[in-house]
Amino acid sequence: MRKLFFCVILLTGAILLHACKKDQPKPDPTCSTSFSATVSVIVQTNCAYSGGCHGSGSTNAGGPFTSYALIAAKKDIIKGQVEAGIMPQGASLTAGDKAALIAWINCGAPNN
Repeated sequence: MRKLFFCVILLTGAILLHACKKDQPKPDPTCSTSFSATVSVIVQTNCAYSGGCHGSGSTNAGGPFTSYALIAAKKDIIKGQVEAGIMPQGASLTAGDKAALIAWINCGAPNN
């Protein structure tokens, strides 16, 4: 009788443990966008290149976008401008670049 009771307890514990594993949230795949590998490259190529609108010493409304801190501080403005297709002026981002920037901002603009 004790063996049966022990087996029931062990089986119940295994079922509960397995059920808890399924309840864990899966990481959001859209939050895998890296600032250093993706966002910084997009910004440097399209916005903050030497002589660009948001390069070093820029006096444009958004100011320079030459570091994580400067870009993250303007993330909401950048998102609105990119979504509206207003920026970058005189050019356009690819759909992939737009998606990457917006996903990064929606995930809290991590410094990764």
